[in-house]
Amino acid sequence: MRKCFVISPIGEEGSKVRQHADDVFDFIIEPALKPFDIEPVRSDKIHETGKISTQIYNAIQTHDLCIVVLSFENPNVFYELAVAQCAVRPVIILIEEGNRLPFDIQDERSVFYDLKARSYVERTYINRIIEIIRMLEENDYKVEPSIPGFKPLDEKDITLDFLGQTQNYGSHDVWSDIYKNTKERFYLMGINLDGWRRGKDFEKHMLNKAHEGLDVKILMMHEENSALDQMMYEKTGISIEKVRNDIKFNYNTFSEIAEKSENIEVRRVLNGTIKCTAVFNDYFTLYMPHLYSQKGGYIPLWKAGRNSYLYNLLMEEFETLWNINE
Repeated sequence: MRKCFVISPIGEEGSKVRQHADDVFDFIIEPALKPFDIEPVRSDKIHETGKISTQIYNAIQTHDLCIVVLSFENPNVFYELAVAQCAVRPVIILIEEGNRLPFDIQDERSVFYDLKARSYVERTYINRIIEIIRMLEENDYKVEPSIPGFKPLDEKDITLDFLGQTQNYGSHDVWSDIYKNTKERFYLMGINLDGWRRGKDFEKHMLNKAHEGLDVKILMMHEENSALDQMMYEKTGISIEKVRNDIKFNYNTFSEIAEKSENIEVRRVLNGTIKCTAVFNDYFTLYMPHLYSQKGGYIPLWKAGRNSYLYNLLMEEFETLWNINE
């Protein structure tokens, strides 16, 4: 399902601003997105762990489009609109009748709305938004920079960002967005990849993306790899037998998925050693090294953009292990 990030003033619970924002969301935005099977997401409706500002910036850059409500002249809304424009995201601006657009954005796609009952019944503003989205669909949601010659702010330009540990990245939905929001590649490398195999609807979403042309490669350790004996530290309390059984089970599960699509391949590493978990998409990699000394599941997490040194280094490692284990 596509997603639309709604940048909107929110206000305190029960306030005039909150009531207005909810009415615009419920009676204009949501009905306009429904025919396209697009899910609207507003920041106060994100119930995930982690910094809300990081989640907002991630949503702006990864969701399919943004709808911005400029009523009430909220400074946070203007700031997030600027971020969306710098990221060259498709943006639809809503502003209540009687307000004026700032000079710098007068040429943007805009809908002047009201909340009168007749407008809702006749779907006046709903239909206007639908027309704009149809135009965006014709161009596969790609737009020109608002500022001529401006270089897009893209996740592939991120060099390196330390995110603490894996738990800080977000909920299952945030992790699944890694492959839902990519079109060319999704590569996964790790010892047993148990967390991915247990992900909600992983098989269904992966097959849907593969049928759309996504190149999926899954690389994991072979249960007979002699390096496994040296990688398990007794303080973790994890037996080597359990690890080997998990690898065999998960390999069989991934292989069954791969049999259903020619765009999905699975290999095990018998030659060489995997020393991390790494996931790649069109824009970035998430890198999680396996640390021999750590007890209690502490796994640090780095995020590196596609043009970064770390991305290219890890991709070389992936391709080397992939090729020698053909």
